[in-house]
Amino acid sequence: MTDIETVGIATPNSHELFEQARKVIETLRLHSRLIERLVDAWRPEHRHNLALWVSGALRKTGVGKTEAKIIVKTICLLADDQELDDRLRAVEDTYRKSIEEVKAWSGLRQELVTLIGEEAAEKLLHLFQATKDKSGETKGKKNCTS
Repeated sequence: MTDIETVGIATPNSHELFEQARKVIETLRLHSRLIERLVDAWRPEHRHNLALWVSGALRKTGVGKTEAKIIVKTICLLADDQELDDRLRAVEDTYRKSIEEVKAWSGLRQELVTLIGEEAAEKLLHLFQATKDKSGETKGKKNCTS
Protein backbone atom coordinates (compact mmCIF):
# COMPACT_ATOMS: atom_id res chain seq x y z
CA MET A 1 0.00 0.00 0.00
CA THR A 2 1.04 3.55 -0.66
CA ASP A 3 1.02 6.22 1.99
CA ILE A 4 -1.47 8.85 0.75
CA GLU A 5 0.49 11.69 2.35
CA THR A 6 3.61 10.85 0.36
CA VAL A 7 1.68 10.61 -2.91
CA GLY A 8 -0.21 13.88 -2.39
CA ILE A 9 -3.39 12.82 -4.17
CA ALA A 10 -5.75 15.74 -4.83
CA THR A 11 -4.03 17.99 -2.35
CA PRO A 12 -4.17 21.57 -3.59
CA ASN A 13 -1.10 23.58 -2.77
CA SER A 14 -1.18 26.71 -0.65
CA HIS A 15 -1.02 28.99 -3.67
CA GLU A 16 -4.08 27.34 -5.28
CA LEU A 17 -6.04 27.58 -2.03
CA PHE A 18 -5.04 31.21 -1.64
CA GLU A 19 -6.12 32.02 -5.21
CA GLN A 20 -9.47 30.28 -4.73
CA ALA A 21 -10.09 32.17 -1.49
CA ARG A 22 -9.00 35.46 -3.08
CA LYS A 23 -11.43 34.91 -5.98
CA VAL A 24 -14.33 34.21 -3.61
CA ILE A 25 -13.57 37.23 -1.42
CA GLU A 26 -13.18 39.57 -4.39
CA THR A 27 -16.42 38.33 -5.97
CA LEU A 28 -18.33 38.81 -2.72
CA ARG A 29 -16.85 42.28 -2.25
CA LEU A 30 -17.75 43.41 -5.77
CA HIS A 31 -21.27 42.00 -5.74
CA SER A 32 -22.31 42.30 -2.08
CA ARG A 33 -25.19 44.76 -2.68
CA LEU A 34 -26.61 42.66 -5.50
CA ILE A 35 -26.34 39.50 -3.37
CA GLU A 36 -28.03 41.15 -0.38
CA ARG A 37 -30.98 42.37 -2.46
CA LEU A 38 -31.41 39.04 -4.21
CA VAL A 39 -31.39 37.16 -0.89
CA ASP A 40 -34.38 39.27 0.16
CA ALA A 41 -36.27 38.23 -3.00
CA TRP A 42 -35.15 34.57 -3.02
CA ARG A 43 -38.48 33.06 -2.00
CA PRO A 44 -39.16 29.31 -2.21
CA GLU A 45 -41.80 29.36 -4.93
CA HIS A 46 -39.64 31.57 -7.18
CA ARG A 47 -36.10 30.29 -6.58
CA HIS A 48 -35.82 28.07 -9.64
CA ASN A 49 -36.86 30.82 -12.05
CA LEU A 50 -34.74 33.38 -10.23
CA ALA A 51 -31.71 31.12 -10.55
CA LEU A 52 -32.26 30.91 -14.31
CA TRP A 53 -32.89 34.63 -14.82
CA VAL A 54 -30.09 35.75 -12.48
CA SER A 55 -27.64 33.41 -14.21
CA GLY A 56 -28.68 34.84 -17.56
CA ALA A 57 -28.36 38.42 -16.35
CA LEU A 58 -24.91 37.75 -14.89
CA ARG A 59 -23.81 36.12 -18.14
CA LYS A 60 -25.12 39.02 -20.23
CA THR A 61 -23.32 41.54 -18.03
CA GLY A 62 -19.98 39.83 -18.58
CA VAL A 63 -19.66 38.02 -15.25
CA GLY A 64 -17.65 34.81 -15.62
CA LYS A 65 -19.08 31.39 -14.77
CA THR A 66 -16.94 30.96 -11.63
CA GLU A 67 -18.09 34.32 -10.28
CA ALA A 68 -21.72 33.54 -11.16
CA LYS A 69 -21.50 30.25 -9.27
CA ILE A 70 -20.04 32.05 -6.24
CA ILE A 71 -22.85 34.63 -6.35
CA VAL A 72 -25.66 32.08 -6.75
CA LYS A 73 -24.18 29.76 -4.12
CA THR A 74 -23.88 32.63 -1.65
CA ILE A 75 -27.48 33.68 -2.27
CA CYS A 76 -28.65 30.09 -1.74
CA LEU A 77 -26.70 29.70 1.49
CA LEU A 78 -27.90 33.01 2.91
CA ALA A 79 -31.51 32.34 1.84
CA ASP A 80 -31.42 28.78 3.24
CA ASP A 81 -32.24 27.36 -0.20
CA GLN A 82 -32.20 23.57 0.12
CA GLU A 83 -31.82 23.00 -3.63
CA LEU A 84 -28.31 24.36 -4.15
CA ASP A 85 -27.39 21.71 -6.72
CA ASP A 86 -30.38 22.69 -8.89
CA ARG A 87 -29.43 26.38 -8.69
CA LEU A 88 -25.82 25.68 -9.64
CA ARG A 89 -27.05 23.50 -12.52
CA ALA A 90 -28.97 26.56 -13.76
CA VAL A 91 -25.69 28.48 -13.83
CA GLU A 92 -23.93 25.64 -15.68
CA ASP A 93 -26.75 25.35 -18.22
CA THR A 94 -26.79 29.11 -18.78
CA TYR A 95 -23.05 29.33 -19.39
CA ARG A 96 -23.12 26.29 -21.69
CA LYS A 97 -25.51 28.07 -24.10
CA SER A 98 -24.49 30.63 -26.68
CA ILE A 99 -25.06 34.18 -25.42
CA GLU A 100 -27.85 34.65 -27.99
CA GLU A 101 -29.81 31.75 -26.46
CA VAL A 102 -29.57 33.08 -22.91
CA LYS A 103 -32.74 34.57 -21.47
CA ALA A 104 -32.44 37.18 -18.76
CA TRP A 105 -33.95 40.63 -18.50
CA SER A 106 -37.66 40.32 -19.27
CA GLY A 107 -38.06 37.16 -17.18
CA LEU A 108 -36.01 38.54 -14.31
CA ARG A 109 -37.86 41.85 -14.32
CA GLN A 110 -41.26 40.14 -14.35
CA GLU A 111 -40.28 37.77 -11.53
CA LEU A 112 -38.89 40.62 -9.41
CA VAL A 113 -41.93 42.85 -9.95
CA THR A 114 -44.13 39.99 -8.73
CA LEU A 115 -41.95 39.50 -5.66
CA ILE A 116 -40.87 42.97 -4.56
CA GLY A 117 -42.83 45.48 -6.63
CA GLU A 118 -41.90 47.60 -9.62
CA GLU A 119 -39.81 50.28 -7.90
CA ALA A 120 -37.69 47.81 -5.90
CA ALA A 121 -37.33 45.60 -8.99
CA GLU A 122 -35.96 48.51 -11.04
CA LYS A 123 -33.46 49.36 -8.30
CA LEU A 124 -32.31 45.75 -8.16
CA LEU A 125 -31.98 45.57 -11.94
CA HIS A 126 -29.76 48.65 -11.82
CA LEU A 127 -27.43 46.75 -9.51
CA PHE A 128 -26.81 44.42 -12.44
CA GLN A 129 -25.72 47.49 -14.41
CA ALA A 130 -23.25 48.28 -11.62
CA THR A 131 -22.04 44.68 -11.88
CA LYS A 132 -21.57 45.18 -15.60
CA ASP A 133 -19.59 48.36 -15.01
CA LYS A 134 -17.37 46.62 -12.43
CA SER A 135 -16.68 43.68 -14.71
CA GLY A 136 -14.92 45.91 -17.22
CA GLU A 137 -16.57 43.96 -20.03
CA THR A 138 -19.21 46.41 -21.15
CA LYS A 139 -18.38 46.57 -24.85
CA GLY A 140 -20.91 44.89 -27.07
CA LYS A 141 -23.18 43.73 -24.25
CA LYS A 142 -26.90 44.44 -24.01
CA ASN A 143 -28.12 47.05 -21.58
CA CYS A 144 -29.82 45.44 -18.59
CA THR A 145 -33.02 47.41 -19.02
CA SER A 146 -33.55 46.45 -22.67
